[in-house]
Amino acid sequence: MKRGPTSEMQKIQAPFGAWTSALDAGAAAAASLRFGRVETFGGAVYWAEGRPAEGGRVALMRLKRGGEPEELLPAPFSARTRVHEYGGGEFYATALGVFFVNDADQQVWLREESGGVCQITDAPGWRFADFAHDARRDRLICVGEIHNACLAHPRNVLAEIDLCKSGAQAHSVFLDGADFYAAPCVSEDGSHLAWLQWSLPAMPWDAAEVYMSTVDEGGALEFPRRIAGGGGYAAFQPEWAPDNWLFFVADKGESGELFRSKDGTTGPYHGGADLMRPLWSFNQRSYALLDGARAAVAGVENGGARLGVLNLLDGEYNALDTRLRSIEHIAADGDAVVCIGATDDAPAALVRQPLDGGPHEILRAGGGAAIGAGDISVGESVRLTDLEREAVYGVYYPPCNARFEGMRRAAPPVIITCHGGPTGHSPRGFKARTQFFTNRGFAVFDLDYSGSTGYGRDYRERLNGHWGERDAADAEAAARHLIATGQAARGKVFVYGSSAGGLTVLAALARTDVFAGGVSAYGISDLEALQRTTHKFESGYIYGLIGADPDEAQGATALMRERSPITHADEIKTPVLLLQGADDKVVPPQQSELIAASLKARGVPCELILFEGEGHGFRRAEAMIAALEAELAFYRRILSIRD
Repeated sequence: MKRGPTSEMQKIQAPFGAWTSALDAGAAAAASLRFGRVETFGGAVYWAEGRPAEGGRVALMRLKRGGEPEELLPAPFSARTRVHEYGGGEFYATALGVFFVNDADQQVWLREESGGVCQITDAPGWRFADFAHDARRDRLICVGEIHNACLAHPRNVLAEIDLCKSGAQAHSVFLDGADFYAAPCVSEDGSHLAWLQWSLPAMPWDAAEVYMSTVDEGGALEFPRRIAGGGGYAAFQPEWAPDNWLFFVADKGESGELFRSKDGTTGPYHGGADLMRPLWSFNQRSYALLDGARAAVAGVENGGARLGVLNLLDGEYNALDTRLRSIEHIAADGDAVVCIGATDDAPAALVRQPLDGGPHEILRAGGGAAIGAGDISVGESVRLTDLEREAVYGVYYPPCNARFEGMRRAAPPVIITCHGGPTGHSPRGFKARTQFFTNRGFAVFDLDYSGSTGYGRDYRERLNGHWGERDAADAEAAARHLIATGQAARGKVFVYGSSAGGLTVLAALARTDVFAGGVSAYGISDLEALQRTTHKFESGYIYGLIGADPDEAQGATALMRERSPITHADEIKTPVLLLQGADDKVVPPQQSELIAASLKARGVPCELILFEGEGHGFRRAEAMIAALEAELAFYRRILSIRD
């Protein structure tokens, strides 16, 4: 390492990837909070926050106007639902208190205003999520998931929880027939109910339908009817206005737009960006009704967040210029919105954003990764169009360290990251994981491969029929582009991916030698095996992604085998690191064990690290730290850099 005098004007020259950093794995991985649902009620803000330092426990929090954040549940209570395995919709605030699902038993509990906590349901085999309060009839309407050892898959319903009863008598099936339900919502006067439903093999962003119905005095549905969705497009986020207009998002065209319905559907309101969100977990939201005349809308355009205000009377849209690069879980709060938002220089936090365009206020910092301004790498959006193929998108984060610079005429090693979708996208703004590597002299390229959201419906559907092909080709194209433009060193490009992104990693390593190594975190290697073990929510997903007919079993199986990385493992020549949760129900450990055994049998360097007690995505601090440190050591070992 070549050292020279240090000052504000002169940095230490050192090989890229070998820089030292004060941002250790503990700060980058363990200290950051994971925010869930956000809700405003009674002048207070409620939210869920996952805490890696407490073993992944999800705390239920409240902030009253002018007060300090307060924790509502004592340990070991953890507000987490496992419906669809991905959860979401874990609590609901009412005048009675806050109803929540306790992770340990998946039952509904009530945190009373007095501070007491009492159990509402006692339903072994049931899971609950995504609540609506029907105050007129003293009940909750929510999603129920019934598990029975005699059934190949659980049964999904809308459930009724009678708040005048308790224990085993409180719950019952309210609505049945579709494979899945979500987003039940009761009109303010209790006269109407709306909800989403869809059935296999579709995913919610393919064909979710919004239904509405009047409700009689006894609480039964009178005239349920489909309002939107199905037939080639999807609906999302039904929500009632006080005057009984039902609002919802639908992607009838290229992007999701806001509509409303009472006696007939009107709209769309053009909100400046795509309002559709993939409903991987419950309570995803892209708009918030402010009053009878306005709505705050949080769309996505070219992968980035766009916040604005829609006038619901004349359709006028006013964009707001904010510092927020990502916006999730938006909720109305007077003349402001609260949401989970990240900026270029601060990680995701609970923030209040005034709708006059003023600066946002941090209500609850995300924690972790406190580094100086000179150490922060700011991402640059990239649109790849120079490779004689369809455009591909991503964000490039260059190496950045206030004390170090790379050797002259040297390009940095690059980590191309593939998000865990495949229907999803890489969130914008400050991410501790990204800064952990850029602060050590790596560049990071967040690849929004074909199939990603945030670029319109056509781009999202581009992967259909081509999973394991176009996404892998996009990763290769990104690597070659970065090398050609001098943003990556030849022979020093790595590829990382989690879940479905792990399949992209393995498929990319099998198709090209442009990568020096790859890291697959709880990734998919065998589609045929996955189809046999996958949970109900995704049991039809694979067919559409690879272009198979579920009614043609033999052909579908053949296509799954052809697209599986395990089939092409003998074409992988570069080192591989596999990170896997031992309790993963979405992508079971056998997926990583199969590819590891195949690679090791042929002498390809491969390490499998199995984390006990972890599922699909790591939640405990010790696992997150160990995974990040193992990944850094893997890259440095290949680059011949000593720690």
